Amino acid sequence: MDKLEISPDLQDYLKNQMVLIAEPSRVFATSISSRLSEMGIVATQIYTANNYKEAERILLDHKPQILITEYRLGNQFGLNLISHHEKNHEEAVRISMIVTFEASDSAAAEAAEEQVDAFLLKPFSPTDFSSRIVEILNRKINPSDYTKKIREGKNELYAGHLENAVALFQQATQLNAKPTSAYYYLGSCYVHQAQLPGAIGEFTNGLRLQPLHYNCLIGQFDCLMEEKKYADAYRLVRVIKENFPVTSGRLGKFFIASVYTGNFQDLSDFYDLFLTLEMRPPELINLVSAALLTAGRYFIRSNQIASSISYFDMGSTVAARNIEYLEKIIDELIRAKDYRSADLFVRRILPDDVGTNHATQLKFKVDRFVQPPEKMIDIGRKMIVQENYTPEVARSLIQLIIENGKMALAESMVGKVVDKFPELRKELYELLENSTQKSG
Repeated sequence: MDKLEISPDLQDYLKNQMVLIAEPSRVFATSISSRLSEMGIVATQIYTANNYKEAERILLDHKPQILITEYRLGNQFGLNLISHHEKNHEEAVRISMIVTFEASDSAAAEAAEEQVDAFLLKPFSPTDFSSRIVEILNRKINPSDYTKKIREGKNELYAGHLENAVALFQQATQLNAKPTSAYYYLGSCYVHQAQLPGAIGEFTNGLRLQPLHYNCLIGQFDCLMEEKKYADAYRLVRVIKENFPVTSGRLGKFFIASVYTGNFQDLSDFYDLFLTLEMRPPELINLVSAALLTAGRYFIRSNQIASSISYFDMGSTVAARNIEYLEKIIDELIRAKDYRSADLFVRRILPDDVGTNHATQLKFKVDRFVQPPEKMIDIGRKMIVQENYTPEVARSLIQLIIENGKMALAESMVGKVVDKFPELRKELYELLENSTQKSG
């Protein structure tokens, strides 16, 4: 194996480091681990994980200073691990490296400036790997003037000294050919001052230099959403989704932007992302279920019934078949005269809800259109007698009785209903009167 000369200072530094290698391939993990041992890192200080969950646990429990991760770990991004890593150590003392077989991932990895110290394309030689680690260490120990200025600016920013921070970041823009991070932090200063147009301008400057710059993309997207410029924000959604990890909070904004811009056809992709989340906050569940219901309504009004059913199906799953949510779907399908589909959603009522007053009333709504009239009149009469009905059920039943020419029964039922719901008196007696005039 190629031998790399490492200075005594670097050897001393590496000797005290802890490493996590998040790599699905045992061959690559072993190769990287062996090379790190040769470079002076103690073998017992090197942890490996072949999946995201195990890697996340090691980061939490052991807080290694060096993280080497595959770009994608199953359906998760290695960048998510790097975000956890950032919380454990300052940028000046941590090392984050991404490795992958996919050359297309390199642009996204390199765009995660500050978060990712290096990107390495597989397969790579042990010498290439060692050289990259040494290169990173030298940058950490001997930072450039640009990096120093960024660090100074960040200290001022986090201390709340915004004018000083702005001045330092502006100076930093002159110290690098592509000062994307400087523009990002200038934008952040404007965000702290609630000057969102100024922030968007600085993020745009950064994206002109690096169209995939992660922080500038996220900063611009969040500002546009805050300003309710949903069409502009939505143009960034696909870029972010395809190249970077998506948090639960940001996914919620994707749903909002999609609904406000009428891009309902993309909600199924966001739904798939939702299913990959380990933590689904209640507010996200409510937002996603509402967005999917809106999409279903849109497609049903566009006479795209199959699509509407698909989105209603997703929404009922997200809402855990909540009976109030199912009722909203069923009402839409009844209005569209798609009684067969409405009946399918009635059948999704949870076992614990079956037999309750609400479930009985909901079933009556649908059966009114699919069951024989005599049967439904009999069921409806029992519901009236047992006072297990809503004004909507009462209207529907009395209309059904009148349609079947049973005027005496209709009058009897109206009398019982108005005792419980006096506010229906005028409406129901007018219904009786109109029917009597037509028959006369």
